Amino acid sequence: MFTNINSVHNRNYFGIYFLLFIFSFSLGILFNKYGYLINFKHNIESAIDHSSEYAKFSFKDSKKPLLTSFKLKGKFKNTLGLSRERSNYFYSVDYLLFGRQWKEQHEWYKFRFKTDNSKSKSVKVKLFGLNSDHWAHPYLWSFRISTKQIWPNLSVNSKFNLIRPKSRLYYTDALVNRTLSSSYPVTIPYKLLLLEVPGNDRKHLYMQEGFFTKELIEQNRQRESIIFSLDDVNHTPFNQEQTENIVDYYRKQILTDPSSIMEKEILNQLIILRALTNYHAFSSDNLHYYLNPLNEKLYPIYRELRFEIDPINFNRLTNDELFIQAIDEILPSNTWYSNYFKLKVESDVKYKKELYRDFVNLVKKLQSTYYEDEFQDFADRIKYDDPGSLKLLEELEYILKSHIPNENHKIQIEKPQITNIDNIILDKDSTITKKQIMFTHSPNINLNGYQLKIEDCQFLNDFTNGVIHSTSPEGSLLISNCGLLKMKNSIVTNLSPYKGAFIDLPSCFTLYRSNLKAINCVFEKNILGDDLVNVFGCSKVEFIKCEFNSSHADALDSDFSNVMFNYCSFNSIGNDAIDGSGTNAKVFNCNFKNIEDKAISAGENSVFDLDSNGFISCALALVVKDGSSIQENNTSVRSCELSVVAFNKKWQYSTPTATIKSLNLLLNHSDYLIQKGAQINLSDTSISLNLVNDVESLLYGNVYGKSSK
Repeated sequence: MFTNINSVHNRNYFGIYFLLFIFSFSLGILFNKYGYLINFKHNIESAIDHSSEYAKFSFKDSKKPLLTSFKLKGKFKNTLGLSRERSNYFYSVDYLLFGRQWKEQHEWYKFRFKTDNSKSKSVKVKLFGLNSDHWAHPYLWSFRISTKQIWPNLSVNSKFNLIRPKSRLYYTDALVNRTLSSSYPVTIPYKLLLLEVPGNDRKHLYMQEGFFTKELIEQNRQRESIIFSLDDVNHTPFNQEQTENIVDYYRKQILTDPSSIMEKEILNQLIILRALTNYHAFSSDNLHYYLNPLNEKLYPIYRELRFEIDPINFNRLTNDELFIQAIDEILPSNTWYSNYFKLKVESDVKYKKELYRDFVNLVKKLQSTYYEDEFQDFADRIKYDDPGSLKLLEELEYILKSHIPNENHKIQIEKPQITNIDNIILDKDSTITKKQIMFTHSPNINLNGYQLKIEDCQFLNDFTNGVIHSTSPEGSLLISNCGLLKMKNSIVTNLSPYKGAFIDLPSCFTLYRSNLKAINCVFEKNILGDDLVNVFGCSKVEFIKCEFNSSHADALDSDFSNVMFNYCSFNSIGNDAIDGSGTNAKVFNCNFKNIEDKAISAGENSVFDLDSNGFISCALALVVKDGSSIQENNTSVRSCELSVVAFNKKWQYSTPTATIKSLNLLLNHSDYLIQKGAQINLSDTSISLNLVNDVESLLYGNVYGKSSK
């Protein structure tokens, strides 16, 4: 009898133990999949290995700089939809048992996004990320935001990611991108913010990460082009057929001949970063490239880097005698970049020294960026939020705190050969590269319907009393990375837009990252194209007593450059005379006559200083838009449709500003068109302006100006 009772009790206890085991096992799996266990492990390791720092960052720092707080809220059905999408995959066999990446497409949902001190605005939101660190946590997920709004203290982008710092290994990607921003055309900006996420009312530290959009390219002051990886195309301004042709060619060159489409220093930095980090950032779907249309070269865009090199191997890299061997052992075999590395080591006697020099320079730049006060605040804020980061940042911080010896081997730089230019007639598309150029007196360059590219050259003397022209259609000139060109008493005429191998440029005479001083020169009669002259990324361009005549469209288009015009004239221009984007311009003592659209157009955060200029028979004399400002003095206007126009065309820019001293420009309401919100500063504050809601709909040939179609 007693035996039977005990047996029943034992069976009951067994059932309870079994249920407890199942519950504990399931709870353990959930805690592991949520990331709680690994976070606990990292915190214990950080507390043991970095006890003093861990203690410091475990207490709230009242001196931390204030961050802007945001709220992301949605209707119940949208919040539920987002949560259900995440839960369906989180609790799937694929993830819980096998830990696989997210397979399904993420869906967009409507939410409201706001700061603590502003009204909420509608945005589209979806979950972001394939790896579990983006969505495994019960509510701290990664989001992709789609918007056409400007948010305080965030980068302007139509799409961006809101991610927890840990998903980008804390400050690692921000450090690398900020370090490379001075030498790479396109890098990704990172901003810290506090975010109240759906389903939780607390403020959590998040990072804004720029996405591959037109706005990202514009923020980096570059021309819109393709961003792609070996697996996907992320952004393109071209049609599908052109995009496929371009991308197919460049993907093939990446794998077979990367030196033909990437600069040597860029390839060196890629190899160095790969040696210092793990494979993830360099996988075919993660490593993206920006195609610069002005030099037709590729530039990597880095994200998801994780420095995993151990101190022993890093110390080997700092030894110039062991450097190449260490790189060779660290790089994975049979990748396109390791194949390039091995080929260069075998074929180029200077390569070892050049690669070591670039390694030293890159590490020192990373260290310099890291110890900037602003970045220290950025990194410390992340560590205060998660002291467990100290363990995961060990390898990177070892590098950042290491002494890097100077590069001792002097690399002998070969002196460029001198190329004399006298009278030439092109018979094919031609490139002059890495030369010293000497012009004879009165040089005559006949492009004869072909393209001439001059890149990475130095001009030894002035281009004086010369002519640059084309006796056949389609002749054009591109000068890239060439220092200062001085032109005197010369003529540029009868040119056409530059046709690249895959991407055509809008201008006939293009100056890229070069400088120009033109005195008593004439630029005229371009046959086709948007721009007679385009200066892009130029630090100092001067036109003194120059003429711009009979341009098919714009006379001069300036992008992200510093330009100056003094005593110049613009006559019979088919579109804009001076069109600036991201430009600082000084326009003094110039005359504009018969301009079919805008005589002066200051756009996209440009700053124009105007003094003593005259406008006759221009559609629109002074136009300021999209975050730009003009300061005007002593302006005369006659027979123009409008004297002053101020408005916003693009959502991503703030309102324009104009300081007007010539009050005759605003005497009659019919003489100007100013959008509400534009800031107009007048020397006579008693003048009342008539402002309108919508300016753009009246321009571009609708009522005023010329159609852009």
